[in-house]
Amino acid sequence: MFPAREEYLAYLRAYHRFHRLKVQFEWEVARVSRRRIGDHEGFALQSSAGRFLTCKYLIVATALGRPYVPDMEGIELADGYESVDVREEAYKDQRVLVLGLGNAAFEAAGRAQATAGYVHMIGRSHGGLKQSYFTHYVGDLRAVNNGFSSAETASALPIPARDIHICRRVPAASSTRSSSSRWTRSTSTPTSRGATAR
Repeated sequence: MFPAREEYLAYLRAYHRFHRLKVQFEWEVARVSRRRIGDHEGFALQSSAGRFLTCKYLIVATALGRPYVPDMEGIELADGYESVDVREEAYKDQRVLVLGLGNAAFEAAGRAQATAGYVHMIGRSHGGLKQSYFTHYVGDLRAVNNGFSSAETASALPIPARDIHICRRVPAASSTRSSSSRWTRSTSTPTSRGATAR
């Protein structure tokens, strides 16, 4: 689903060469101000090393500085979006709980849905499901991931975080009843996975 680091880097380098883009690498922006450039309004950027650059258009694409981790019991047992296993076979015949109703949550749910036994989604109790088509925010559900929402709307319930407790199911030690299991807060290899995404 996602390209390997080397493939993505090769793509960016090819794109850079093909379009002959003026890219400044290792250039930390320390200050941005308005600047008139000819007949147009533009921007002046100052680097942390004291160098200057001007441009007509400025796009700020910094992403989130750190992952969002909800304050809830058992969250340490969940895999975050930044580290969750992206292989569909990793979820084969498992019950998967996805925390969140944003685009990243639906990406994770859609990936797991292909092989998981069942995928549950829960999210914020305020605001509920928001679609980026209406909000124009890319973190909200985008149409490309909408297939899961139309198939599983009933399982996407707005439940407050304080009412959720995360645990992992591990096989029972008994060899006579292989189908039995127990619920535990153990950190051993799980047969049920939880993933959190905002």
